[in-house]
Amino acid sequence: MTKGMTKIVDTIISEAKVKGIEILNLAKGNASQIVNDAKKEADNEVQTIITDYDLKSKRVIDTLGATSRMHTRKQLLMIENQLIQESFEHAIKDLIKFKKTKKYVSYLEHEIVKSLKSYNKINIELLVPKDERKHYTKTMLTKLNRSTGCKLTLSKSNVDLIGGLILVLTNDNIEINLSFESKLDTCRKEKLSKIAKLLNPERK
Repeated sequence: MTKGMTKIVDTIISEAKVKGIEILNLAKGNASQIVNDAKKEADNEVQTIITDYDLKSKRVIDTLGATSRMHTRKQLLMIENQLIQESFEHAIKDLIKFKKTKKYVSYLEHEIVKSLKSYNKINIELLVPKDERKHYTKTMLTKLNRSTGCKLTLSKSNVDLIGGLILVLTNDNIEINLSFESKLDTCRKEKLSKIAKLLNPERK
């Protein structure tokens, strides 16, 4: 059941992309069905956010490709930047709302266990936002230690994040970024790269 928890963050980003498209009249939003379906089960939420974002991003890219001959490169870049800004503002708002649900803690647990599958018997520090420290109870940490085979402890330091956390593998001085910011940034770079290729088709 927890496997689908990862789908919530992905869904918000996709929903945000749709709203940005509607604002710029570049494509017609059709995310309501996806969002409604996502609400039926917690397992589908995080993935649906990003999945929908990807679907709508393709529409934006198609629209840019179709209209590129009618706009200057400067105009297309302005459209691109505004669209992305609008999309991620909506995504952040939706992610903040998700943090207030009971599903959020289950999402965190699943993300941690999934990320530590390749590790065993090592020390892990959890860097979390100050307002989320309350989620990491002794019971939760004991459960995670048992599930991962690692020794997880809550760092005394706080980190400034919208949501999620950062895992610090103290033995190897490695960080695993599970923050919402990291997920959003990955998607943003991917979409920017695709749009850049449309604006500069000669680039490889």
